Amino acid sequence: MPLTEITAENYLVEDNERGFYHCKLERKLFDMGTSARLSRPFVQKFDEKGFAGLYRNLIESGYDVEILHDPTAKAEDKPKAKDETKKGGK
Repeated sequence: MPLTEITAENYLVEDNERGFYHCKLERKLFDMGTSARLSRPFVQKFDEKGFAGLYRNLIESGYDVEILHDPTAKAEDKPKAKDETKKGGK
């Protein structure tokens, strides 16, 4: 799946990385003549202390920050995948 289509709802976190913030970052850049997108998003992982210190700086530097996984969020606060919300398997 392309990174542009990844959201918090469909992002899968490996068990050994559940203690880290996973963020999709992009400093959007477009071609002025064609409006074609020149930038590409990327996933960066932060520990809790690093994330707290860098989040504001990333926003102020012009990055779009989408949090894909927040290790401090409770399970009931996290978005559920479509398969988990269905009951009865139908």
